[in-house]
Amino acid sequence: GTNDIGKKRDEVLQGEFRELRDKLKSRTSNVIISGLLPVPRASQSRNRRILQMNMWLEKWCKGEGFKFVGHWNHFWGRWDQYKRDGLHLGWNGTHVLGGVFA
Repeated sequence: GTNDIGKKRDEVLQGEFRELRDKLKSRTSNVIISGLLPVPRASQSRNRRILQMNMWLEKWCKGEGFKFVGHWNHFWGRWDQYKRDGLHLGWNGTHVLGGVFA
């Protein structure tokens, strides 16, 4: 997820999503993948990578028959939705995220 963007190459993350696909398809036919959130304190290049991964995920989900739910526009520039650590959602952000799935 978002934490992995800074630690792993895109190809590794994509491979992990493919492994997850195999596990999920053997268990259910209804899969929803949640997009990665922007990170307030991250560098511009890290947020760009997160956005690019979301674009890949959305296309990949469509090809796999999974539903992709993106949140980027709900959180980009809305840093008040996050806790002080700048990574985790605060109460308001959790409420916004929950509304996306409602």
